[in-house]
Amino acid sequence: MLLHQPDDRQLARTTRQLLKFGAEVDLKRLEEKFFQTRVLTLKQHESIVRLLAIFAQHLAALSNQLAVQEEHSESPQITRARSFITEHQDEDLSLDHVAKAVNMSAFYFCKMFKKATGMTFTTIWRASAWRK
Repeated sequence: MLLHQPDDRQLARTTRQLLKFGAEVDLKRLEEKFFQTRVLTLKQHESIVRLLAIFAQHLAALSNQLAVQEEHSESPQITRARSFITEHQDEDLSLDHVAKAVNMSAFYFCKMFKKATGMTFTTIWRASAWRK
């Protein structure tokens, strides 16, 4: 899209650039399409730019929202661990037992659990958070 009618000088410059880049071009078809290029008024151009800016802002906001959700989302293993703990709350669970139930090492489970809950498994279990 252009803001003014295309002319022969612009066509010549565009053709030279394409040939310089090694593009294989049907010059007759290029000329035909070049002069059919849509011409916008300044107001139309400004409106398109404004719409693109609004779209970019919405896209940025959405990507930030998704990033925050992802940052605060819980891993599937921790979700399974929470379920396992709830289902077995009347039993004497150990860190190793829960970690094995979700196929994680005790060390990694401890690290991920604290990251997700803000507390260690041992602290929560001792405080009887899941117990009746």
